[in-house]
Amino acid sequence: MASWTCSRRCCYLVQNHYVEPPDNEKLIHGAIDGMLRTLDPHTLYLPPQRAQRMDEEFHGEYSGIGIQFEIRDGVITVISPLEGTPAYRLGIRAGDRIVEIDSKPVPKTVTNDDVFKALRGPSGSIVALTIDREGEEEHKFSIERAKIPIESVPYAYMIRPGVGYVRIIRFSQTTGEELERALSKLHAQGMKSMVLDLRAELRAVSCPRPSMCSISSFPRTRRWCTRADASRRPTPTTSPPTGPSWSPDRWWS
Repeated sequence: MASWTCSRRCCYLVQNHYVEPPDNEKLIHGAIDGMLRTLDPHTLYLPPQRAQRMDEEFHGEYSGIGIQFEIRDGVITVISPLEGTPAYRLGIRAGDRIVEIDSKPVPKTVTNDDVFKALRGPSGSIVALTIDREGEEEHKFSIERAKIPIESVPYAYMIRPGVGYVRIIRFSQTTGEELERALSKLHAQGMKSMVLDLRAELRAVSCPRPSMCSISSFPRTRRWCTRADASRRPTPTTSPPTGPSWSPDRWWS
């Protein structure tokens, strides 16, 4: 009880004696974040915008223009347009630099959150972009936002007779269904064994669906191969590889 009194007292002092009026919402979010950081590395506070992005990733779609991007030296740089999306259909290319959004210059201090806020929005709404393309004059696009699926299994093909290749780049609610479809397609092409590529910077999410390892289309063999780094020989094992998760450095919008 005394600690709560101390917290309220601290909040009162900041609100009434700080050099300028503080943002009360930021104070509350900061206090929650600081409190949860004292627990363990796996307990954290997700601000509303970040929670919304995680929810979109979990459900496997969002509403935007359909580009993969990075911020390079303060410039929004297109890594690639996603095939079949509004950006792809209008001709936005890899390497394009977004210099204006809705007629407002993009500042050098732009962040990923700024890009999400500017480029994502309700399906059917319009966003205007000015693109700087090397060797050409600036291009102006008016893009209608649409629902964009986020693929978990972008590649599935036969690398030689009897051997299939499947790459998983993320885990979400749709991953199991995507993997089932990929395996069914490869089985129809004669797959007897498979390379399952999990080298992407994967992030796991809680999912009510059954484990992917229960999918009936997996090849019968249960021998898996893992490799810690390029200098070590692959080590066969009888269970799927496990390891830490990472956050991606490229984003979709």
